[in-house]
Amino acid sequence: MIDRIDCGSDKVVLNLRGILDGQGTAAIREGLEEISATTNRDVVLDFSSVTYMDGSGVTAIAYVFKRLMAKGRKLTIIGVTGQPAQLLREMGLGNLFALAGKATRRPLFSRPGWALAR
Repeated sequence: MIDRIDCGSDKVVLNLRGILDGQGTAAIREGLEEISATTNRDVVLDFSSVTYMDGSGVTAIAYVFKRLMAKGRKLTIIGVTGQPAQLLREMGLGNLFALAGKATRRPLFSRPGWALAR
């Protein structure tokens, strides 16, 4: 769910909360669509209070990302930790969505060459 929206002169920050599964994503989809369609600012999604995300959440974020990119604007995701950060890293979406914060600096594989070992 969208907990709070902070509008600045150059960006809109949406503080998300809870679980972004099918039901949780349905609850925020309309707000995400409206923000991406009506604002001329960059959008920041604050995931500090998001505890879980599945493919439905990723799809909603990708939708907003594409709409913003088409208008020359940027989507940044901050405060991502735990399972949502792991999911985005494993899907290779960390750089695409401009993840910000310590959670994105950890390598996916802990040892160099580990992914190529098999």
